Amino acid sequence: MRNIIRTRRDHITIKLLARHFTERSGIGGAAATWALAALFILSFSTNTHAQSQVRIYLSSPGTNEVLRYKSGNGEFIDAFVTAGSGGLQAPSGISFGPDSNFYVASEGTDEVLRYDRNSGDFIDVFVTAGSGGLDVPGFIVFGPDDNLYVASVGTNEVLRYDGETGEFMDVFVTAGSGGLDTPSGITFSVEGEFFVSSVGTNEVLRYDGSTGSFVEVFVASGSGGLDGPRGITFHGTTNFYVSSINTNEVLKYDAGTGEFIEVFVTAGSGGLDSPLGVTFAPDGWFYAVSRGSNQVIRYAGTNGQFLGSFITPGSGGLSDPTVILFFPSKAVQALGGNCSLAEAGTHAVFPWFLITLFALLIITRLFYKLFTNSGESM
Repeated sequence: MRNIIRTRRDHITIKLLARHFTERSGIGGAAATWALAALFILSFSTNTHAQSQVRIYLSSPGTNEVLRYKSGNGEFIDAFVTAGSGGLQAPSGISFGPDSNFYVASEGTDEVLRYDRNSGDFIDVFVTAGSGGLDVPGFIVFGPDDNLYVASVGTNEVLRYDGETGEFMDVFVTAGSGGLDTPSGITFSVEGEFFVSSVGTNEVLRYDGSTGSFVEVFVASGSGGLDGPRGITFHGTTNFYVSSINTNEVLKYDAGTGEFIEVFVTAGSGGLDSPLGVTFAPDGWFYAVSRGSNQVIRYAGTNGQFLGSFITPGSGGLSDPTVILFFPSKAVQALGGNCSLAEAGTHAVFPWFLITLFALLIITRLFYKLFTNSGESM
């Protein structure tokens, strides 16, 4: 319906613009309409194609794989990282890096492994076993400085590694800093602050995004009924969301103060069981990994209303899913992020290049006539 409304609105806009240019320039109305239509089609189709290129990646510890799905309908595509590739055992955190390649935390081997961004083929061990004291690596994230941050669950720390070489840099969040106990979800805010869910204390803690120094308890222990915080995510600069694994809920907090707002996804909604990774997708919907039911559930991004099982239970062999990742992200779709040419879908550029060239030729002629007529009238 949204696309239909947009199409009708664009059709009216094309006709009005064509009439205006025809009257001012003297160029044929049909030519003006075709030129403007081509530009609108290009804009609409580029956006549609970008959406179709988005893929969903899910770590599947139960099968030692990372699985890939279509973002439009949740249909299984393939095992992007095949079982045990590169020695992978119990994959947890996943991320695309500054080099556009794919990184996976291997809990069973205390490593972070790197894979080809297009094929999923193993490249190398990026962070070697136990580097910097790494013990049971969980969630991972590349920070604003392009370095890699890894939650070391077994040591109650967050470790930092060079984003190019994988060499250990430092203990970013020291053991137990601010009361940290069993770190899980980690993320940076838009402002560059660093946040960690502390499962053992039922809190979310905030740290300085540059030094890792403890700042404050952001979400207080048990706030809003929080019990076993795992996945965390921001939605813009307004709201902050936390999966509460022991209550089978997702809770919403103020992104600035950490104050509880509401239960965003109610207990067990749509079969939600032991929620882990949570995220907003480029389409604006909210997705939660339901580990206990081996599925991904979709909810309305505005009010958390259940919309359906998006990736159905066990699809593609999914077992004990942990982290969900959409790639390219909304920003990358605009070709401004860490996106490979293949991921961006450049195979569709050539035909649209011809349409653009055609449109520009006509538009150039149109404006030439427009300014020529304006000059004569003066």
